Amino acid sequence: MATQHPDNACKPFWHHSAYISTSEEILESYLCFSKFDIDEYNWDWEGKFVDEAVTDRFLHQYLA
Repeated sequence: MATQHPDNACKPFWHHSAYISTSEEILESYLCFSKFDIDEYNWDWEGKFVDEAVTDRFLHQYLA
């Protein structure tokens, strides 16, 4: 299982900065499944603007 961008001491290996936008969170979840063989992903929706179509976007971007 993975969680959405845990607090790290540095930027993720796949990104150019420590800030991860809402649209880039979809890539982050995809990389967890594809690079790290994760089979469950915990999406953090608490206390922020949420893209309610995130599952649909994920499926269309990476599995269509």
